[in-house]
Amino acid sequence: MRRSEALREFLEQSTHAQRCELVRRRRRSDLSLEELLEPDRLATVIGNYGRRHGASTHFAAVAGQWSKQYFAKIMRPVASAAMLLDWRLPFSLDDLSICVSADGDIISLGLSNLGRTVIPQHVEDRFDFLLKDNISEVVRAIAKVSGLSRNVLWSNAGNVFEGLASSYVADRKHLPKGVVDAFALLDTPFLLNGSRNPIFSPIVYSDICDQRKRKRRVCCIRFMIDGLDYCATCPCPIGECAVPAKASSQLNPRAASSQRPDLV
Repeated sequence: MRRSEALREFLEQSTHAQRCELVRRRRRSDLSLEELLEPDRLATVIGNYGRRHGASTHFAAVAGQWSKQYFAKIMRPVASAAMLLDWRLPFSLDDLSICVSADGDIISLGLSNLGRTVIPQHVEDRFDFLLKDNISEVVRAIAKVSGLSRNVLWSNAGNVFEGLASSYVADRKHLPKGVVDAFALLDTPFLLNGSRNPIFSPIVYSDICDQRKRKRRVCCIRFMIDGLDYCATCPCPIGECAVPAKASSQLNPRAASSQRPDLV
């Protein structure tokens, strides 16, 4: 199968629950990701997403949940293409458009083109278009409007990235170079420029009672949302966590932006 044909299959398989096309060609009327990340607009989108959890929902925790949705939506088609096909999609803030429902759900992603095959020069080069050009900007924007720690947001992204790479280990005897590169990046504490790798080792595995347990390094604080419990990969002992207790009142977007508490 040619790379272009395999890529098309990835994009066709990435469908919304309502059978809408998730990844499509960008339209002139689309809202660019850069426009979506403007503070007031992003705060509104996250606020709309949080309405499903009630009026007094902790805004920073909702922002974390919204980020999970975003990372999950983009990782499968985009990171998979990079890992399995040596394919680079146009994914900068200017290249990507995004359609969001009135409830803050991501409906579709618009691409300016279908990208191209690349021969990465090194591990970072394979994924920079996704992690540096896109996710780092999304993390920065969400942290700014919500006050949620960037560590939490990067942990959310790393959790999805690691889970995707691990899913290909179970299916393939001989790993593609892109999957090997993905694990190499996850195992690298510092990047080539000397800065800290934000997705270094987001997941810890341990054997408990003869069972392999997968745990995050950083709590996603979803338990601070009424009606949601600790997630299955929470690193915190039940009932204990190194973040503040649930707030009694809603963290509104403007207050969160001005206070910017470092929750984790």
